[in-house]
Amino acid sequence: MAAPAVVLGCGLYSIVTYRDDVEVAWRGRVEGTPCDDELTAACVDAQLRASSPKVVIIGNSLAQSHIDQQLLAAGLGITPDDVLMLNVGGSAAPHWVAMAHRVIASGVRPDLMLVVGDLQSALQTSPRTPVERADLIGLLGDDLADLGPSLGVGEGWWDQVDGRRVRLRRAFVDAVRFLVGEPLAPGRGRARVRDAASRVFDDRDLARVLTREIRNGFASEALPPEQLVAPADGLLPELFALGERYGVRVVLVRGPLSPKNPTAERDPVRPEIPGEVAALATPPSAYIDAGDVMLGRTSYADLAHLGRRGAALFTSALLHRMEAKPLDAGLPPGWEHVVEPPSMVPRASDRGPGGTVRWSLPQVGATHLAMWAAGQLAPPECLPVHLVGLRDPLPWMPCGDLFADHRLGRCFDGAALFARLPSGTDASGVTLEVDGDRSCGDFTWLYPGDVVRWSGLRAGRWRLAASGDERPSLVVRAGDEQQWPVVGGSGTLVAEVDLPGSGPVEIENASPDGLVVLWSVEEVR
Repeated sequence: MAAPAVVLGCGLYSIVTYRDDVEVAWRGRVEGTPCDDELTAACVDAQLRASSPKVVIIGNSLAQSHIDQQLLAAGLGITPDDVLMLNVGGSAAPHWVAMAHRVIASGVRPDLMLVVGDLQSALQTSPRTPVERADLIGLLGDDLADLGPSLGVGEGWWDQVDGRRVRLRRAFVDAVRFLVGEPLAPGRGRARVRDAASRVFDDRDLARVLTREIRNGFASEALPPEQLVAPADGLLPELFALGERYGVRVVLVRGPLSPKNPTAERDPVRPEIPGEVAALATPPSAYIDAGDVMLGRTSYADLAHLGRRGAALFTSALLHRMEAKPLDAGLPPGWEHVVEPPSMVPRASDRGPGGTVRWSLPQVGATHLAMWAAGQLAPPECLPVHLVGLRDPLPWMPCGDLFADHRLGRCFDGAALFARLPSGTDASGVTLEVDGDRSCGDFTWLYPGDVVRWSGLRAGRWRLAASGDERPSLVVRAGDEQQWPVVGGSGTLVAEVDLPGSGPVEIENASPDGLVVLWSVEEVR
């Protein structure tokens, strides 16, 4: 009697967990590598030893779809062979931390580690399904097994049995798929059957996923931005701490919010388009929202939460795969997404408090124009914008209702200004002019040698706050003869200078090879 009961129990358990087991076929694989069949520590180690990469990309399937390795390598000035993709389909933060430890344990020290995933996965602190648990155990291997408890898996007998059960199921499903698919389409049958089955199971699985999201109340994707950046009780800080400990720059690139996020439904102007973005950080960690970077609306001030030596600074290169898919999907009629080369990021501006911002734009080979306004505008209000230099000057008003998700009651440090130009317009020599009448504690990127000029600063003591490399340095000039060199330490700079109040004040980045962000110039009262 006992034997039939055991058999019946095992059969019922297999049926109940069938949905999770189905995911074995398309989750837990290092996509596009020899580890595609099964995720194990030995397989990942072999990949790392064989390539000795300068850039390692980890994360879930968004990394595969959002990052173009060819363009990334070109943007970094390295060869494609120097970039290694180690993303695991369906993975989350516990897997990313384990993969980062696996990279370090293998002896590889890449210059940059990109971590690409969606917000909900980034905030996940433990495996949610037997498949995720088995993948995590396989990734940790024996040498990193002591990390298991902190990542939500342990040495218990159930974890071990469950892991073996999932691996057996994986082998069985793959064998059936091969035997059925190969006769139908020799050589390609397995892949075709996998793709067909994937579509079927994805559709059937949608109800379960939606149920889970509704039960959770979309809580993880409805948090205010200040709580989305490396929450103290999450696993993301471990990634950045690991990178800092071993001298590896770690960047988290968050993909677009889930289409199920109700915020997207309330803001139809915000398209849920993939963020084919490669972001570079210096130093040593940063948080970048791929969807917002695509629209030029990244909240740079939030990076301060992750900086371990002052604010986390970064430059970004927008690397798009234009041939892969149309990037204007989901935009309102008459709108078009514009790819912005890095040169369009303003390096400095001439602006006095309550004055006018001017940027000279490079040649734009498109009928639409998009412009970054990093740290210079407060987009909730309608601000007059003019494109100066056209035969017929074109005014455009970027009003706050177009950026509803930015109404957070504070000064914004990033906004996208979109202007539709008449077809065939030559935008060379065009200047963007913004009549801003509010000061929002602006900050300015200063590359080596860049100068920002301030006017209207009255006589008195003024405090400068900036951040940059190990020893960010600025030179403050008032007039032709008076200048004050100020040097910071440990990545931050806070200095006070006495200004005469006559004429404009120039602040120059005197760091020989580092970007400096000037966060504020405030009067000391």
